[in-house]
Amino acid sequence: MSEANKDMIAVGRLAGPHGIKGHLKFFFYGEDPSLIDSAGPFFNKKGQAFNLKRERKHKDFWLVKIDTIPDRTAAEALPKQELFINRDKLPELDDDEIYYEDLVGLMAIDTDNNEIGIIIGVHDFGAGTLLDIKINDSKKSFMLPYTNDYIVEMDDTTLTVQDYKQFML
Repeated sequence: MSEANKDMIAVGRLAGPHGIKGHLKFFFYGEDPSLIDSAGPFFNKKGQAFNLKRERKHKDFWLVKIDTIPDRTAAEALPKQELFINRDKLPELDDDEIYYEDLVGLMAIDTDNNEIGIIIGVHDFGAGTLLDIKINDSKKSFMLPYTNDYIVEMDDTTLTVQDYKQFML
């Protein structure tokens, strides 16, 4: 699957087997786990389709079954990977909401309309959401907290930020 394919959106990641019956750990990115049951099929980056069945919550992940994975041996053979669904399977957003995936590719600019760089990723390591911004004309990038303290405005092509220079080490 091409990263330019905006019809697909990452919704979780398979993270290996759990138990002997072919269950897999699935770290779901969304808030509504019923999407695991209703939004399939899921696709990996190569376009391979998977039908997931949500079994139960365990710690910070969901245990899921895939119809083609009968046991632990088959589950072990499946690589850890991110899974995507068609965007049209997602619920409609309110006007003030956005899918993080839609931030990737936006140009970050400052309040004087100077280009800073392109957003190349969105990460959440547990302490809050961070934007990974690749600095123009550089191989370097920096992480900027995705909070109202730093985000001023957004449109279809740009994200206006402020007070960001402290993160550009």
